[in-house]
This record gives sequence, structure tokens and C-alpha cells, in this order.
Amino acid sequence: MNQKLVAFSIAVMVSFMASAVGVLFAFGPSFPERTTAPPLESEFETGYWDLVDAYTAPLDIRNQSTTSILFDYQGESIALVEWHFDFLSESFRGRQVRINSIVLTRTNISEPRPAVLFLHGYGETYSMHIQTLRRIASEGTVVMAIDQPGSGNSTGYPSLGPRTFLNVSTGPQDASLYHSVWAAARAVTVLESLPEVDTSATSVAGVSMGGLVTFILSSIDSRVDGAVPMMSGGNFRNSITSGSLLNSVIEPSYAIGSDELDNIVKWFDPLGYIPSLTTPVLMMFGTDDQFFPLISLMDTVGAIESTLTLNIVPNWGHIYHSSWTLEINKWISETFIHETSPFVDVSYSEQASLLGGGIHVTANASTDGTALVCWRSSEPGSVWELALMSSTPEPNGLYSRWVLPLAPGRTLFFVLVVEDDGTRFSSSIYQGTAGSILFPLGMLLSTLGIIVIVKKGVWRPDPIVFIREIPYLIGVVMIFLGMILPFLSISGRASLSLLGFLEIYGDSFLLGGWFLPAIMLGICLVLSLSAFRQSFQFRFAAMLWTPVLLILAILYVAFSGVFALFADILLVRTGIGGLLLLIAIPMMQVLDKLLRKQIEKTTELANRMLSTSSNSS
Repeated sequence: MNQKLVAFSIAVMVSFMASAVGVLFAFGPSFPERTTAPPLESEFETGYWDLVDAYTAPLDIRNQSTTSILFDYQGESIALVEWHFDFLSESFRGRQVRINSIVLTRTNISEPRPAVLFLHGYGETYSMHIQTLRRIASEGTVVMAIDQPGSGNSTGYPSLGPRTFLNVSTGPQDASLYHSVWAAARAVTVLESLPEVDTSATSVAGVSMGGLVTFILSSIDSRVDGAVPMMSGGNFRNSITSGSLLNSVIEPSYAIGSDELDNIVKWFDPLGYIPSLTTPVLMMFGTDDQFFPLISLMDTVGAIESTLTLNIVPNWGHIYHSSWTLEINKWISETFIHETSPFVDVSYSEQASLLGGGIHVTANASTDGTALVCWRSSEPGSVWELALMSSTPEPNGLYSRWVLPLAPGRTLFFVLVVEDDGTRFSSSIYQGTAGSILFPLGMLLSTLGIIVIVKKGVWRPDPIVFIREIPYLIGVVMIFLGMILPFLSISGRASLSLLGFLEIYGDSFLLGGWFLPAIMLGICLVLSLSAFRQSFQFRFAAMLWTPVLLILAILYVAFSGVFALFADILLVRTGIGGLLLLIAIPMMQVLDKLLRKQIEKTTELANRMLSTSSNSS
């Protein structure tokens, strides 16, 4: 048979199957996927806070040291004063809780200035953010930071760990997070006692765990005039059932549906506090956060009714972004000095064209700058694409752009504006339906190609051909089931399919955007080689799947290791999906050999019967 014709036929079959998979994804699960709806208002109980003692109890401040430094900031040497001290936060169960602290100011402050309390994340100390603190102070803002209870040089009690962080065994006061909020309230008392501070312009900023404290404290403490939560959000249940790393800092015995987990939501979920939030908010996070999945963050953004400035970083995970310090400085200046707030209003329409169904995005920004539309399609682990929007001469700040994803389905998008000074702000995240005609057109053209190769006799879809393909079809079904059934399970909390795993952690393991398409294309090629009975189709399948299994094994070990590191206990188990992926190729080989032997026996028996019949006649 003409090898060029066979190669063409294989390419046609690969094109048909790949196009079919692309079309099927449009009708399958859309990612990011919601696993749990936001709690009802009746599920929250936030009225247990009584901050009177946080305002009035003696602080018992103990000075440690005061140092003067010259800090290089934007090409200038800024003279800063750093005051190191600790104060009494509370007495809890007969033990004093003292908080290690620092206040940073410029030496030339002549009048009260805006102030910010900066709160670090889980497992951190304020010293890890010292350069950020100095950059904020260099702008003239009074900056205070603390080591939260159980962290750094603060007292080790109450301890901070997965068994204590959200421990609610006898009430909210058992949780380390409760004492972090209390310590932050006491820190505000210290901050507002300083003569350099404008008490009408006090903000709280926090990363990760500090962001949770920021949400809570800004809602219950009337002294807080602005909130800057970073890398944190509400709808805890969705984050937990999505299989995020938030599971790693929660007591392992707390299962979904248990009273304890319901109490965590009732007492500490930011969604319970946000309705009371009236201060301006600057919220910053990445689209690929491993602790707070995008759906949870979108729920949080949607719940905020006060003046909101957003900075969403595409393809960014649970880590402080270097540009956020610049945004904090700009936001403090605009909110408390100039009394303005940046905004970007977005409108869009879904429209058809010769190339497919697209989304026309229009944005009206409060300032001039460079506008980008950031979008992603609905395949798990999709990478966010950035496209420059065109601007109109008049009026200034009006931008537009077409969005046309390759694959059809749900499309998420937002507009990011980069100002001339490098600061950024963004819109909320919107969603629409869009996609090019590439996959439907590919199916149509490859179908015509299949008709041609059938007429040429290169491939005949007779029963024998389909019977021979049974082992490969079974193997492919096992692989597909392995992708959608639980790949990993977190005991009592969540089951993660491989698709779900790629959605949350694909970017962390450098698999986002290419791993799933590569697997799909490889499967299509294996089936195409098998259809034409190429002698190396199984060797190719084994060659393809061996590195895939190696990657999956590394993912399992690394993922389990994170939980062992954070939670001191292995919560992760291999799911049935992982087992199916493991045995799919060996099963394919075993079934192929058995079927081949059976076909040979059947053929031999048929030949004998034909020979006997011929001899008899």
C-alpha cells in the first residue's frame, strides 16, 4: 500500500478525532468548576466579637530598639526610623500573649499621615516582608507590622498549625485565627495612639491568612478606614471541596458536613463579614491561587458592595506579586489624600462572524493607559491569554477588543489597565460563550477525508476491523474515565479528578495549557495507528504513556508531600481514576494479545472447515 496515502489517512483520522474531542469539550464540564454554592446568610454567626478590651486594655508596650536607616527608593535615599517593640495582646487561659511589632516612618513627617497595618501570611513573619514595609513607608505612610500569635518572635501561644488555625472544638476562641484578629485589633490601638498617624486614614493590609484577618477586622472594627486583602477569599466550602491547599491548614478530622466545618464557615468565612464592610477595598489576587480557587474569589468579589478597586494578576498563584507594593502606595494616596478611586467599566456582546462566535469587549477606564483583555477558555488548566485592546482618540480611556478562543465553550475574561507609572487595576471577571469554527470545520473536512480513504480502500470499516480495535477502545475508555473519576481524594473533604487537579495545580507544576492537549493528541494518534494496523502502535502507546505516568506519579508524591508538610498527616489517597490511568496501557496490551490469539484460532478453524468442505466436494 502507498505509504504516503497511509500517512495521509492517519493524519485525517487524527484530525477527525482531535476535532471531535474539541467539540465535545464545549458540551462537557466547564472549568473553573463550582463545587459548592456560597453559604446562605442564615449560616453565618459573626456577632460574637466584643472589641471593648481591644480598645481600652493596657498595652504594656516594651521597647526593644529604634534604628535609623537610609533606604534606596526610586533612585532616592529615604531616611526611615524603625521602632521595634512588643505589646500585650491578651491573656488567654492564664498565659500572656505578647506580639512582636515594628513601626516604620519617614524622619521628616510634620503632620499626621495615613497609616497601614500589614499582616503576614500563614507560616511567615513580618521580617519576610521588610522590603515591602520600607517601600510603603518611603511614600510617607506610617507602617506597622506584627508577628501574629504563634509566629516569629511573638509568644508561641496560642500556637499556629493545622490543628489550631481553625480549631473550633469548643468555640471560635479555640481558633488561632481568632487570636490573630484580636492581635490585629490591638495593633490598631497601638497605631492610632501615635501622633504621626491620621486616625481617619487607617488601613489594614494582609496576605493569605493576613488577608482573612483583614476581611474580618475591617468589618467589625469601626476604626479601620480601608482594607487591602491579598490572596484570600470567602466561600470556604467551595475552596475545600475543590481540593485546594486550604485543606492542608484545617484539622484533618473535620469532614464536609461535620458540625466543626460548619462552625468554621459560621464564624470565620469572609462572606459572613463582607455585608458589614463599608470601607474602601483594594483586593488583589492571582487567577491560579492554589488555596482560594477562582470561583471562591469571584464569589468574594461579587459580595463586596463598598468602593472596590481590583488588581487581578493572570496566571499567578498564591504568592505576593512584586507590583502590589506600588498599587498599595497608589491606592492609599488616591483614597485618603486625593479621595479618588480608579475604575474600569466593562460591557460586552456575543457576536457571530465568519471565523466563529466571538465576544466584543468594550472598556471605559478612569485614566489613560494600556488596556489588556485577559481571557481563558473552559478547558481545565487553560492559560490566560493577554490581548492588547485598541483605544479610541475621543473620549480618552475607551478601549475595545474582540475575543475569539480556539475551542468553543464558556470564556472567562476581565480587563486589566496598566497606567503610565506602572500601577495596575482591573475589572471584575465576566463570562460569555465563544469559540472559533476550527474544530467544527476540522470535523467536516476530516469526515470528507475519511469518505475518500474508504473509497480508496485504504481503510474499510467492516466488523473485523472494529473487533480488532476493541482492546484499544477499551484502553482509551479507561484513560478517559481515569481523567474524570477521582485521581486523588482528600479524606472526608474532596475528590479531585485529573482534570480538576490540572485546573487548580496545573500552573504550579508547569503543566497548564499543554499537558491535556498533548495527552489527547497522543491518544488520537494511537487510535489512528491502530486503525491502520501499524506494527508499532502499541510501542508508540507505551512510549507516550510512560512519561505521562511518571509525571502523574511525581504529582501524587509532591501533592501528598505538601499535605504531610502542612498537616502533619497524610490525608491524600489514590482514587479509582489514578488506578485506571495506571493500568490502561498494560490492559490494552493484554487484551490485544488475547484477541489476536482468538482471531488466529478462529481464522485457522475457519480455514480447516473450508479445506474439509473443499475436499469433501
